[in-house]
Amino acid sequence: MKFICTTKSLSQTLALATRAVPSRPSHQILTNILVEADKSGQVTLTAFDLAIGIRATFQAEVSQSGSLALPAKILGDIASRLPSDSEVSLENLGDNQILLKCNKSKFKLTWIDPFDYPQLPQTENQESITLTANILTRGLRGTLFAASTDETKQVLQGVNFAITEQEELYFAATDGHRLSVVEVALDGLKPNNLTIPARALWELLNILSRVEPEDLVKIYITKDLVNFQVSGYLLTTRVIGGEYPKYNSLVPKEFATTAVVQRADLLASINRVAVLADQKAHHIVKFTFSDGELAIAAENSEFGNGLELLSAQFVGPPITLGFNYKYLVDGLKSFTSTDVLIKMNSPTSPVIFEPLAGANTWYLTMPIQLRE
Repeated sequence: MKFICTTKSLSQTLALATRAVPSRPSHQILTNILVEADKSGQVTLTAFDLAIGIRATFQAEVSQSGSLALPAKILGDIASRLPSDSEVSLENLGDNQILLKCNKSKFKLTWIDPFDYPQLPQTENQESITLTANILTRGLRGTLFAASTDETKQVLQGVNFAITEQEELYFAATDGHRLSVVEVALDGLKPNNLTIPARALWELLNILSRVEPEDLVKIYITKDLVNFQVSGYLLTTRVIGGEYPKYNSLVPKEFATTAVVQRADLLASINRVAVLADQKAHHIVKFTFSDGELAIAAENSEFGNGLELLSAQFVGPPITLGFNYKYLVDGLKSFTSTDVLIKMNSPTSPVIFEPLAGANTWYLTMPIQLRE
């Protein structure tokens, strides 16, 4: 194998692919990255920890095709330190040695036979759906932050993809304290329901940031795994078993009180007042809605209190609620609208936040009961 490429292509592609290299591998070969070059001028890098796999390609001047496995961390560390505006060459010298050259730098690395490197699961002949990168990005950015990190709640550690009979695709994530849902209407989708690990989807979001918004993402689905393929990138992951909670039952049918508030002002006010939100009291900020106004307050038993007043288009009886401010910030940051609609019933029932424009999404969080 022998090829020449830009240092930027090599380092950036390695930085992406090596995210699937395990820190505690079950097999030593998994600490390597599979490098494949063919005469068409394409170099492919593959990493696989047996749960998540990433394959990424870049263009190079290939004079000799071949494949081998190289130590991922060492290769990545070297590539990231090379000048970004230079060329680098990799040449198989035989005897399990490869020569990497860039300007006056030379490195000899030991490679191993790629024969034992595990193959990524193949699903190309399976049923698939196609989404644009833009739609998939919107769904993930609107939900991933709400997925659970609690290892005892495995089914909640991912994002649920549900396709209904009405050809509506729902992205949903919850950690048991808050729930975020993004709805997309598409044609030609068959009903399906699967939950994909958040860890894999964060990597997918990283891949999607490297492609054009209108690029098509092919999603191949089987009972146990799913492959995402787009513009020279492939991500494979196992799905999470178990039934995802029926979250629609959590949403009240009617609301006694509604308010419309400017999102940026609301987010800024929460962040300022939250400086005094007491960590010992669940980081609570208090919302009090009354005619034309929202008062946001926080108290700290040691340092004092803070208060901000915002204009609000308010309908219904006055209400006071307590929230973990971190949950509010996460939800509001996922919106892109100028204004946000807040729908409430009581200090102990679910509260819904919705953007007034843009994506069809909503965010539910449970209030925290305030002490009298």
